[in-house]
Amino acid sequence: MKTGQPSATATIMAFHRALEMLYPESERVCLDPLAAAFLPPDWAELLHNREQLTALMGQKAKLFPGVNGAIVSRVRFIDDVVNQLLSDGLAQLVILGAGYDSRAYRVKGIDTQVTVFELDDPITQLDKLAKLEAAMGARPEHVRYIAMDLAKDSIKARLAENGYEPDRKSLFILEGLVPYIPAEALAGLLDFIAENKDARNEVVFDYLPPSVIDGTCEWVEGRNMHQEVNSHGEAFKLGFDKDALEAFLKGRGFDIVKNVNAPDLKSRYFTTASVRRPVTPVFWFAHARTASHAGG
Repeated sequence: MKTGQPSATATIMAFHRALEMLYPESERVCLDPLAAAFLPPDWAELLHNREQLTALMGQKAKLFPGVNGAIVSRVRFIDDVVNQLLSDGLAQLVILGAGYDSRAYRVKGIDTQVTVFELDDPITQLDKLAKLEAAMGARPEHVRYIAMDLAKDSIKARLAENGYEPDRKSLFILEGLVPYIPAEALAGLLDFIAENKDARNEVVFDYLPPSVIDGTCEWVEGRNMHQEVNSHGEAFKLGFDKDALEAFLKGRGFDIVKNVNAPDLKSRYFTTASVRRPVTPVFWFAHARTASHAGG
């Protein structure tokens, strides 16, 4: 990230979710009524300027065809996993690189059943908290905010300091995070998640192919994504092919629940007029659980 500023990519993701709220209810792929509250004032105002917004989205659609469709599919995919686990005794939700994630406040049942841990860099988290308090009036009691450097600080130690209980069933969300961390950091994180087999921990995340990471992708949106994140000082570091990702997870003690390409979810998530929206194949989504409970 650029020094002293909240994450640009986190803001962009919130903007995509806010855009989704402009569609008729029957066409929305995901639902996030809080997304607009996390935007800078000029971004929020743009949502109400149809002419400027139409021009901008037309330009972005040429540079990043199908990326918006994949991003809102990612939100929905992770929401589905959260809702599924809420009915299966989920006790803790750990959101790494939380950005402007709003699941702790919008998913029904989380506030009464789950302790949420949001981990992020201090600057982005402070900005989020200020906007959250303005929108909601106070910080929710079921959420614990942990400001840290995900690349340097011990996630295990910081969670323990904030009341994380390793023997309780937990879901770890790594939305938009895996491409930005080195392989050894992801391996260490997965080792920690799988440390207590009896907890039945699970993890859900998205990932990108190596060609997007190095800028050689055959799809224009993949090449432009590579350039875009570099311009924000948030360069990609890690990519996987499907088989390599599954081998990586199995090598760290996980079984695959789902490993799908974003367009494969279009028939499930896009209905009525939204079926015309493109979904890029550069995004993949994975859901895995500790191997000893693969059949649970």
